[in-house]
Amino acid sequence: MPRAAKPGVSGRSFAVVPIPRKGLGIVATRKIARGERILAERPAFMLSPMEVEGAAAKRPHALEVLIRDRVAELTDSEMDQFWELPDCHVTQVGSGKTAFGIWQTNAIATASEGGYNGLYLLGSRFNHSCTPNVNRCWIESLGVEVFHASRDIPPRTELCVYYIDPKSLHAERQARLLADFNFRCECEACSLTGKALETSETLRREYQELDALVPQLAENDPNGALDLVEAILAIIEAEFESDPHMSQRAYYDGFQLAITAGNMELAKAMMQNACAARLHAEGEHTETEAFQRYAADIFCHPLLNGSDSSNSKSSFESDWLRCKPCAVQVCEDETATPSQSSKAVIDLS
Repeated sequence: MPRAAKPGVSGRSFAVVPIPRKGLGIVATRKIARGERILAERPAFMLSPMEVEGAAAKRPHALEVLIRDRVAELTDSEMDQFWELPDCHVTQVGSGKTAFGIWQTNAIATASEGGYNGLYLLGSRFNHSCTPNVNRCWIESLGVEVFHASRDIPPRTELCVYYIDPKSLHAERQARLLADFNFRCECEACSLTGKALETSETLRREYQELDALVPQLAENDPNGALDLVEAILAIIEAEFESDPHMSQRAYYDGFQLAITAGNMELAKAMMQNACAARLHAEGEHTETEAFQRYAADIFCHPLLNGSDSSNSKSSFESDWLRCKPCAVQVCEDETATPSQSSKAVIDLS
C-alpha cells in the first residue's frame, strides 16, 4: 500500500469560510484564471477497495476500526481536521458522527494501481456543483490530487467540484445527491426553471445520446463520428462553459477519428486543442508532457509511429482518453457489499 504523505497546499488563492446552507466551503480570494492550479494535496491516508471489503467481511464495526486506526496515525492537528469534516450520514452536525461516515462522505478515488481512495483534509472542503468551476484529478506521478480552475473565476466566488456525474439530467442528479450525500443541490444548473431548464435538459440529453453514438460510428464512418464530436463540443461550450476536462476528451476522440479518416491536418488541430484543454484541467505532469509532444508532432503518437499496429475498433476505443479516477468502490455500511455511493465512485467516462 502506498504510504500517504501529509496534506500540502499549493497557492493561497482561496479561503475556507462558512457558506449559507452548506457549512464550510472554499471561496476565491482573488481572480483565478482558467487553468490555474488552486490546490495540490497529498492524501492524509489512503485505502484500497480490498482493505475496505476485507474489513467489512470480518466483523461488525470493523470498518469503523479500520478508519480510526488510520486516523490515529495522523498528527493531532490532522486528527482535529479529520473530525471536523462532515458526515452526511448523521442528521445533526456533531451528533452520531463516525470515522467511517466521514470517510464515506469525503473519500475521493485515485487512478493509482489498486484503485486506492484518498482522504483530503482540505480538498474535502470543496462543495458540489453540477456546473463546477474547478476540475479535480489524481496525478499518479506526483502522488497528489490537483484542483484547477475550469474557467476564469472572479474574487469571492465559491469554488466547487463535482460529487456525481454532472452530465446527468436534473432529476437524476438530485436523486443521487440526496441518496448519497443527503442534500438537494441548489447550484446554478439545478436552480433553472421554465424554458431555461428545458434547454439545459435537452442539451444534456443530446450530449449523452451523441457520446454513445461516437464509438458505434468510429470504425466504419469516422467522418460521421467527427460530425458528432463537433456537435458534442458545441454542447460542452453552451451547457458546460467549455469545461476543459470534458473538452480534452472530446478533442482526443476527434484526434483519433481524424487519423482513422486520414485527415492529418484535422488530427493535428484536434490534438493541439486536446493538449491545451488537458493542461487547463490537470496542469503539468508526465502524461500532459506526452500530450505536448504529440501536439508538436502527431507522428510521435503510438497510433501513427507504428508502435500500435492494430487497426481494430476495440483497440481504437481502448485508447480513448477517459477519466480514470472513478471506478472505485466503497461500502455503503458495515454489512453492505461494495456500492457506488461516495465521491470516490464518480464515472465521467
